[in-house]
Parts: sequence; structure tokens; C-alpha cells
Amino acid sequence: MATIKDIAQQAGVSIATVSRILNSDQTLSVADDTRKRVINTAKSLNYQSSKRKNTAYSKLTETRSIGLILTTSQKDEVNDPYFLSIRLGIESICEAYHFKIENVFVVGENEIPKGGLNHLDGLIVIGAIDEKDLASFYYNKNRLIFVDYTPKGNDFDVVTSDFEAATRDLIEKLEEMNHKDIAFIGGKVITKRLSDSAGEHHSERRQNTYERVMKEKGNFHSRYVKVTGWDPIHGYEMTKELINQESMPTAIIVASDPLAIGALKALNEAGIHVPKEVSIVSFDDISAAAYLTPSLSTVKIHTEEMGKTAVKLLHDRLKGRELPIKVMLPTSFIARESIAEKIE
Repeated sequence: MATIKDIAQQAGVSIATVSRILNSDQTLSVADDTRKRVINTAKSLNYQSSKRKNTAYSKLTETRSIGLILTTSQKDEVNDPYFLSIRLGIESICEAYHFKIENVFVVGENEIPKGGLNHLDGLIVIGAIDEKDLASFYYNKNRLIFVDYTPKGNDFDVVTSDFEAATRDLIEKLEEMNHKDIAFIGGKVITKRLSDSAGEHHSERRQNTYERVMKEKGNFHSRYVKVTGWDPIHGYEMTKELINQESMPTAIIVASDPLAIGALKALNEAGIHVPKEVSIVSFDDISAAAYLTPSLSTVKIHTEEMGKTAVKLLHDRLKGRELPIKVMLPTSFIARESIAEKIE
């Protein structure tokens, strides 16, 4: 049976592009020729054959229309594949649960229809969206799943990863390797609204945990905390700020792999050896992490599983579950070349 990967290979485009075209993603900017090529390739490969094989079962199972709300643009997904991977996880199992993604909205890029989103059987939100503002567009909180964001209260289904435990474990690991001067670089989080372009800035879980634990240990120094944006350029600039200070940390915890890519470039330009002089450890485990020089030690976030779990939670809700569930997925530390024991 043909898969999205098969279509992507034959059509000469990315898996993400195929997925978005076949799901009628209105936010995708792509040439008409490319769109036609993907659709024709899907037809030639009989991509929907699995549905016909299960016709008898499908007649007994209603297909539900759901929507996705994204807080990151297509450009953002290219720079940082974290949210793209969550979305691909969602899309990969929708058919198995008889969900059709009818609408995809990117906050700040698409207007919500005048009638709101109440025509949808369910809604999955990827990223931080103000839940009170969202209620004016989608009334049924029992069919609303938040991914990578925990709204206030206990009324919603939520899928997150255990960043707090992972950050604490990283600090403990670095201290065991004789590191005491540990810096943190990360990005700001904005809880966005659909009704206007405004949003509320707040600190992120990895930063909060880092600051709390370092203060508990008596090793916190505000000059070692740098927080701006999430792409490699920001990682580069924040690391340059650390380098230009009177004293350098011996280890840096970086909130994402794209930030770490920028950090490694800044350290390399300054002639600072990683990991002999400074250890770097990050989060995500994107595919490029293993191929950097040095290869990047990182905390693997199971992003695709986060997306799949969101679909499963929505399916359970539609089957009648009333109790909200918060799922916190564990992380995995991947040790590579960018971290080493500090030599006294």
C-alpha cells in the first residue's frame, strides 16, 4: 500500500509538503504545478486503496472532521522542526481513527470563519493559545486537545513532555562531571490569541526549572541566563554574549537543537573548543544533531508520539470519555561528543 513517503519520493517533494497538500492546508504556499504533481502521483499510486479495502468496516464507522490550530508558520517549521514533527505525528494516524483534517489554521496568518470552528467534530491545538479566547471560536472544551501547552485549570486534555525532570537531570549530570558554572540559553514563549495579534509573553518550563534548581544549589548567576528567540541566529547571538562576559561558563544548557547549532558556530568562531573548554547539551534530537561537529548531546523529545497521543485522546473524547486527561511523555538523554567532564 502506497504511503505519503512513496508519494514524496516520486513527486520530488518533502513528506511535509505532500501531507499538507493532501490535507488541503490553505496556508501552504506552493506552485500549482507542484500541487497537481502531488495529487496526480497520489492517484497513480492508488494512495487511498486502503480505504477501499476496508469499505465494509468504513460503512460502520463515521468519518469525523477535525481542525488543527498552529502557532508556528511554515517558515518557522523549516527553521525549527519541533512543531512540524508533532503535526506529522497527528497526520500519520488520523486515517486509522477515521479523522479527516478539514481545516488547518495558522495564528496570525488565517482568519477564522465568521461562524467560528463549531462545525468541526474536534480541534487539536499545537502550541500556546489562550484558552479563554479560543472558547469564543470553539465552544466544546471536551473536544479540544492542547499539545505542548498546559492551560490553567483542569478542564482540558493536554499532551506535553516532561521538560522539568529532563532539565533537572541535565543539571545533575553536569554537576557529576564537575561543572558548576552552568549557563542557559533559550527562547521566549508567547501565549497567542485568535481574536487579535496580541499575545502574552511568559517564561518557559526549561528556563523556570533551570533557575529554580540552580538557586536551590546556590549556583545561580543571572548573567548566565540568555533568552530571546528560537532559531540558530538567536543561539549564535546569545552565545556571543556569554563569550564576551568577564567569565565564561563551563557548560551551557540550550533549550533546543536549532539554538545549539548557532551556539556551536559562535564557540567555534571564538576558538573555544567543545567539549574541552565548554560542554553543550540541548533538547529535541533533530536529525542533524548526530551529524554536527562535534555531534550534539541532546534530550530526545518524542514529538511524533505527542501528536499521535493527541489524536488518541480526541478519539476517546468522541467515544464519550468525560474526564480530562493530561499526558506527560518521558524524554530520553542521547549522549554524544559535545559534553565532557571538566578537568580540574
